[in-house]
Amino acid sequence: MSIEVEIPVSSVHTRAAVLNHVGEHPMLGVPAIGFDATGTVRRSDFGLGDHLPFVSDEVQIRITGEGLEPAALAKMKEIINAMASSASEEE
Repeated sequence: MSIEVEIPVSSVHTRAAVLNHVGEHPMLGVPAIGFDATGTVRRSDFGLGDHLPFVSDEVQIRITGEGLEPAALAKMKEIINAMASSASEEE
């Protein structure tokens, strides 16, 4: 499922967000969402245009995120710790 939305940030000139998934997390078995967002900002909008045109005025930004319920974080920490201890035992 993909949903395109506009992000209301005035200094980001091109922006899009895509909701990648809403449902059960495959590893944790808890409700989760995943998204990607892209945008472009101009250095000159932030007073950083001194070196133009030697560097591009436009900077592309890409954000990838995942949201979990707070209770899921403890479960995720357990999984990460188990993976880390398993990897250290193999060394």
